[in-house]
Amino acid sequence: MKGRRFAVNSQHKMMVTKVHDATISAYSADGIIEAIEFPDNLFAVGTQWHPEKMMDNQPNKVIIDSFIDASKKR
Repeated sequence: MKGRRFAVNSQHKMMVTKVHDATISAYSADGIIEAIEFPDNLFAVGTQWHPEKMMDNQPNKVIIDSFIDASKKR
């Protein structure tokens, strides 16, 4: 999904400004960090939107499906 653009239902009053060990994986058009990942973990993703509420959007479905798959490996 790298490099793809897609709509999200971003609804936040606070924002991530420092990520330390995380990888920034999504920005909004105005430069706000919308998603981070911790690639050294089985599944560690933080989003500033609700992908579970937008399952008709393929990228959001991939996030949820990845979470479910990782949960089965535990």
